[in-house]
Amino acid sequence: KNEMTKNKGITIVALVITIIVLLILAGITISALTDNGLISNAIKAKKETEKATEKDKYIAQDLLDTLKANKDRCVGLAANMIGYNKAIICISGGIYDFIMINPSITNKKEEYQTEEGCLSLIGERKCKRYKEIEVEYMDINFNKQHGKYNGFIAEIIQHEIDHTNGIII
Repeated sequence: KNEMTKNKGITIVALVITIIVLLILAGITISALTDNGLISNAIKAKKETEKATEKDKYIAQDLLDTLKANKDRCVGLAANMIGYNKAIICISGGIYDFIMINPSITNKKEEYQTEEGCLSLIGERKCKRYKEIEVEYMDINFNKQHGKYNGFIAEIIQHEIDHTNGIII
């Protein structure tokens, strides 16, 4: 009986050590994802954002700068991912990046299922997207815009608008 109690104690200690090692490894992975202040607080990225005003124009520039500095690992950002609780997103269009302020999807066509990665998470998650969308927004100069998007750009826009609505895939 004493031997069984001793073995259970050793097993529990080994389990605790394993959990601690896994947490340390996860911490390293999470810190690697948060270099340069990206996702400084994942909880903020789960919060629905406030409408942006012209006073928030500097946030748009911060998003553009942050996206440019992280082109190797992201194609879009939302302001709440870098600590601003405002409805502003930045999209990489390949050769150019652009800002959408207070974006709203007004039309969507051809639903499909896909898997996406996110700087707020480790790995990929299944999600529903639309092949074609129409979006009303303001540009970086606060001029009203209406755009039609499809393919990968449409997917990025939907992902970032989800962030402004407090949704993480």
